[in-house]
Amino acid sequence: PFSAAFGAMYFPGVKSFVQGDTPLLDGEIPAANGVATARALAIAPYMRANGGRIDGMQYLSSETTAALAGRRSLRLDHSMVMPLSFHLGY
Repeated sequence: PFSAAFGAMYFPGVKSFVQGDTPLLDGEIPAANGVATARALAIAPYMRANGGRIDGMQYLSSETTAALAGRRSLRLDHSMVMPLSFHLGY
């Protein structure tokens, strides 16, 4: 039995689309998916914590890593209609 959410987006062939060898995982869809190993996913915060360096190689300048921490600014989000703190995510 399909769940209600799955049933809402069901179309013929959708089950084969999300099971087995899924072409969806091969595509890069920035707002929808991110497929990575835990080790690969940990590289970004590791590099940020080490001033842009990984294994002795400099990938980001110290200015760039400092800018990632950026100043947070509280401003009105027009979708949520409430103030939210915006920053670069680190």
